[in-house]
Order: sequence, then structure tokens, then C-alpha cells
Amino acid sequence: MADNYETMNQESPNYGCFKEAVCIDASRVYDSCGDKDCLEDLRVYFSPASQAVIDQAAQVRMRNVDVLVVYLGLEPVPFHKGFYSVDMTFFFEVTLDVFQTPAAPPVTISGLSVFSKNVVLYGSEGNVKVFSSDGSLDELEQGFSESGGQSFRVLDEIIQVNDLKLGQALSCLLPQEWAIILLRYFCDMRDGKIASRLGMAHSTVHRKRKRAEAKLRMLLETGP
Repeated sequence: MADNYETMNQESPNYGCFKEAVCIDASRVYDSCGDKDCLEDLRVYFSPASQAVIDQAAQVRMRNVDVLVVYLGLEPVPFHKGFYSVDMTFFFEVTLDVFQTPAAPPVTISGLSVFSKNVVLYGSEGNVKVFSSDGSLDELEQGFSESGGQSFRVLDEIIQVNDLKLGQALSCLLPQEWAIILLRYFCDMRDGKIASRLGMAHSTVHRKRKRAEAKLRMLLETGP
């Protein structure tokens, strides 16, 4: 990066005028992985109308699976400088042919499936401070501002969720995931306090919260 910057400025009439070197954090990961996973028994989420068709089906056949989006989370590994835990959450659109009777033509429906994977990769050492602005969590908090409706029990407390779509999306998460989300956005707890209450490491809570937020955002956009 520095070599390219210098070459570019040598051709510029203002070459040599800058007084301070600027470091650019490119978020490089020097390691790599090439795993092949066979995904089995993944839960597929359908809309209520599609679920009703599935419930009456005599036969179901897979038509297609597409990757909608992949969310990545990056966290340093404690006590292992330069190594990072990479969380990948895959969202798949699953298309099925549903036969309600053997002689009838199939009905094509689609659903959503989620798969998460974690790998540890080497990403070098450095003292880089990163400052960023992300408005997506503000939208998430606004969605959590309504109360009432479906109830969840977390740490012997009952938390009510009024919004039907939000409650359905939360129920599609793993219990630890929706517990962390509810404690963070309904009980206004930070990751450190959540970690203490649930008996988990701070980095683990942060990683699980990021993954749960990605899942929840996708479920709210597509419908559980």
C-alpha cells in the first residue's frame, strides 16, 4: 500500500508536499481455509401460508438452494496475538416443489435457512485503532422499543415482546441468542454485564450477539 501511494504521488505535481505518513488498516487476514461442509438437518423457516401448504403435502422435492447473504464477524482470540476468530453466518433461500396429491402439479414455495460456522485464522499483529459508524443497530433498537405480546423467560424474568413479527423472529433464534438480544435491548445491559449474568466470557457474548443480530435482521426482512 505504501509503495503504491509513493509511486502515485511521484507523478503528481504536489509530490513531496505531505508532511505526515498515513497508515491504512486494510483488515487483512493472511491465513485461509478451504473447508467443505455437508449441511444436513438444517431447519427451514416458512411463511404461515407456505407452512400450511407444507403441512398438507404428500411429497416434497428440493428444487434449488441459493445463498442470499453471508454475514462475517471478526474478533481477536484472547492470549493469541495475531489470531482472529471469524464467524460466518450463511442465509439460504430454499426452493421446494410441493405435491399435495400424486397427480396434481407441484406448488413452488420458498423458505429461509441459516447456517453458522467459526474458524480461527491468522491476521498479523499491529496497534491499529479502528473508528466506524454503523446505523444498523439504531434501527434494531427502534424495532425493540415496543412492548407486550409474546413472552420470553430470561434469568427468571419474563420479558414481553408486543410486535408479532419480532416475537416470531426471536423464537427462531437459539435460546442463548435471544436471551442475549433481550438482555441487551430490553434490559439495557452491556456485553460485560450480560457475560457476568450468564456466566460467559465477554468476547463470547459479543460474538454471539453480533451473530444473533445478523440472523434477526435477516429474519425480520424476509419473515420467519
